[in-house]
Amino acid sequence: MDDPLVNLIHLDRQAPIAKGFVQAGATLMVEAATGVGKVQFLSGTSDDRFAQVFGLEAPGAGASRASGDVTISWLAPDEWLVTGEEVAVQIVLARAQELEDAALVIDLSHARASFLLTGEAARDRLAAHTPLDISDAALPVGHVARAPLADTTMFVARVADAEGESVFRIIVDQTMAKYAVRMLAGPNAV
Repeated sequence: MDDPLVNLIHLDRQAPIAKGFVQAGATLMVEAATGVGKVQFLSGTSDDRFAQVFGLEAPGAGASRASGDVTISWLAPDEWLVTGEEVAVQIVLARAQELEDAALVIDLSHARASFLLTGEAARDRLAAHTPLDISDAALPVGHVARAPLADTTMFVARVADAEGESVFRIIVDQTMAKYAVRMLAGPNAV
């Protein structure tokens, strides 16, 4: 049997281009080993096709679901972002690649920077740079969105709270990583 990972185009990951920060009230941690991939079904997503690739039922608009070491997040109709342990993401992408002409599969791990923003001031820092409503009611745990982050764009996911505080996964284009960190760190950042 052929190795399904052989058919995926994979670029080696470079060292993280931006560092996070630990400041009063907020921490931004780089997720250097997080894999990021995108799967877009070209002929409409059937429940069977989605289950064949991801092993679970499709999450609704703006939602995500965990499956093993990966999380599948809704991006748009028939379009899904896969995040998690890099090898696990590659395995899921290889399964999707087996659909051949029915899916567009892209490993974005080398082109994206992923961060976790936590702490009592995390929500305020994020809210200062996006028009997205990130309140508990609008973006509860397990929900996702694409939105502006100052002068760039981001994918934001509300992940499980830690120590009673909100946690946000923020993914930006790697070329905008330093900028995103600077915006979230605030004007007094070094």
